[in-house]
Amino acid sequence: MDRCRMKIGTRSWMLTVAAVGWALVLSACAVREAAEPLEGHWVGSLDVGEDLLFMRAKFSRTRTGLAGTLDLFGTGRLFLAKSSFLASEVFFAMTRGDQAYAFTANSQNGSMVGQLHGNRERGSFKLRRVVEVDQKVIHSYVGTYRVGSDWIRAIEDCVDPWGTHQLVFVDPKNSGRKALFATSENTFFFGPGFLIPEPVEGMVTFLKARDGRPYLLWDQEGSEVMMGEPIQSSVAAQHVPSGSRGLKRRCNPASG
Repeated sequence: MDRCRMKIGTRSWMLTVAAVGWALVLSACAVREAAEPLEGHWVGSLDVGEDLLFMRAKFSRTRTGLAGTLDLFGTGRLFLAKSSFLASEVFFAMTRGDQAYAFTANSQNGSMVGQLHGNRERGSFKLRRVVEVDQKVIHSYVGTYRVGSDWIRAIEDCVDPWGTHQLVFVDPKNSGRKALFATSENTFFFGPGFLIPEPVEGMVTFLKARDGRPYLLWDQEGSEVMMGEPIQSSVAAQHVPSGSRGLKRRCNPASG
């Protein structure tokens, strides 16, 4: 029975669990630790009423069980304390210092939709499973592309506050930026805002021609699929602000 204890021991945690009132927490020993429903990389957002906060989670199986972190903008990095599941219903508890956060969700087809019950942060959230892409592959996609006849899109690599590399595209006309999230090694999706993955508004697929030349396919909601080809750096300099070019920049909603 000792191995089934939550081992958090804080008053705030007990209050959080009481607020959740979920039978699965109390019978965690009867359900094996979550592996398939949680393992992997996830991105999503927490709806706190007046704002959407970006979330990035990573869960992996270790010798001692499931381990993981969840980065929540405005709060910081949370660490997995306990997890369990029954069919598609998932529970996982995260901690940051002496603060506890309980997540309840329904997980199906690589998507989790549920509620966060925290000490201060409360709201509904949605997470989507994504693929981790090797940094060398990410680097090969960086560049400036002419999409269709007149669109210019700069693909950049930036680093978020927790050190995770994030592929983004920049619209030189307004310096607007949107993050690209991987569904495979060469296919990425983007949402309506910079770090707002849902709802999906478009897909970008990076490909190579028979002669090895790179190109991309741009499939955005409401538009026809367009092909994009890299343009020379001298041409790109005329369209992309100098402050937005380069690698390992801090991820920000707008360039500059």
